[in-house]
Amino acid sequence: MAGFFRRRGEKIRHRGGIWGVYVSEECRGKGVGRTLLTELIGLVQLLPGIEQVALAVSSQNAGAKSLYESLGFKVYGCEKRALKIGNGYVDEELMVLYFRP
Repeated sequence: MAGFFRRRGEKIRHRGGIWGVYVSEECRGKGVGRTLLTELIGLVQLLPGIEQVALAVSSQNAGAKSLYESLGFKVYGCEKRALKIGNGYVDEELMVLYFRP
């Protein structure tokens, strides 16, 4: 599964976001995530005026980050302590894919 949203404001409606990307454990490593995101990105690019899409990935999730990078996403920042799990924190790397220069 994966979700997409488009920013609504006049000055930010050229941007979108991907959220909630999840592939069940039994389907991981079989290309399901790549297929899902490739299809989603293709649909997003059809939206008039969309120029970029962003997402956040746990800094500990090397597999997901590698997939996103292979699809053209680039890291542009890091949100420290973005997630709190119990008494611990996880940083999230912020990534963006530009459709137009």
